[in-house]
Amino acid sequence: MKSMGYAELERAVSAALARGRVRGLYEAMVRGLTGRESAIAEFEDYGSFRRKVREVKERSVEELEELVREFVRNAEARGARVHYAADAEDACNIILRIIEQSGGKKMVKSKSLTSEEIELNDRLEREGIEVLETDLGERIIQQAREKPSHLVFPAMHKTVGDVAELFSAEAGKKLEPEIGALLTYIRSRLRREFLDADVGLNGANVARSRCPRDKRRERKAGGIAPEGPDRPRRDREGGEDGGGGPDAGQVPRRRCYGAEVDRLRLDYGWEDAASGRRRKGAAHCTARQREA
Repeated sequence: MKSMGYAELERAVSAALARGRVRGLYEAMVRGLTGRESAIAEFEDYGSFRRKVREVKERSVEELEELVREFVRNAEARGARVHYAADAEDACNIILRIIEQSGGKKMVKSKSLTSEEIELNDRLEREGIEVLETDLGERIIQQAREKPSHLVFPAMHKTVGDVAELFSAEAGKKLEPEIGALLTYIRSRLRREFLDADVGLNGANVARSRCPRDKRRERKAGGIAPEGPDRPRRDREGGEDGGGGPDAGQVPRRRCYGAEVDRLRLDYGWEDAASGRRRKGAAHCTARQREA
């Protein structure tokens, strides 16, 4: 086999990146890296922020047992119920029981990596529960009956043409392989599901043992920052973004969160860690929690 010099290899790689699916994957990764750079640019001292967050995490692990007790106490004081699962099967059984107790047969989900790991969708569907992903990337993967190809960008391997073909089959009509047309269809489809669903489920990036004082209720409460978008986002044309929609858990009658206990964090230290950020952070406290 003829050996390839570096210059020749570089030309071959560049040519491959300019073609078809490989180009799509490359552009998706570039967008992800660019977004990360933009987020880092919001901090005056990103290195200091990372060190402080690590300190909070390490202290949280050391005090985890007390954090669990405090989170449960505060969450239940606000009307939530906290369930413990020993393994994936136990977690699926708990969620199935919550759905059955609601008398419902449909669940809408926002972003939840934990539910992916325990293969929740498969279990619920075997029991006759309709499950609908509302995060756009997860919805594409669900429609294709595939596994995510990336933690943050689950459908990054799909082209616009692939997505148009998937949703054309669902819609029963041809959808043009154009992002705007596809988002219009997906928005319309998901909005109906939010209103019809019996149970909503979110993952959690962080579960805080306490939240800052709620000025309306004048009391402390355990809070969760969801993995997916918490409300409709606006795109450049002023319409709502197709991904995530209004937090999948907000509209249905019953609301669930799924998270590992190591998502619990100390109440103190976060404000100090984020103090170097130039713009207001996106941390969020749940005020209408129903199930945890």
